[in-house]
Amino acid sequence: MKSKRTYRLERLPDGRAAVTVVPGAGHHPYDLWTEHVKHYRVLHSPTGFEWGYPGSGPAELARAILSDFHGRLAEPYEYQRFKRQVIARIPIAGTVLSFEHLPDGLGWACVGPDEPWAPSWKEVLL
Repeated sequence: MKSKRTYRLERLPDGRAAVTVVPGAGHHPYDLWTEHVKHYRVLHSPTGFEWGYPGSGPAELARAILSDFHGRLAEPYEYQRFKRQVIARIPIAGTVLSFEHLPDGLGWACVGPDEPWAPSWKEVLL
């Protein structure tokens, strides 16, 4: 089982979005954008991550978080749902997301419209 992973979303002084990953005990924090572009082709937002609305920057962030968490490239049906249910709802100023489990693979496809997977903010926010 994967250990808890924390994603710190914050605004830099110039207004750009920055995401730092804190992977857990025994591992050093790292910049999610740097790791994401090193391993995967950017599909939605070549200028970086964003959150707080359902656009291209939030899609890239959702794709990066799920890919990072599961150690494989996230599929569009996974990260687009995660974008709508979690990333688009984050306050523009930023937040901290902590996860011990995120649906993987067909776990996203099997969630029906009447039972959307969306953690409560109490579970997500520290």
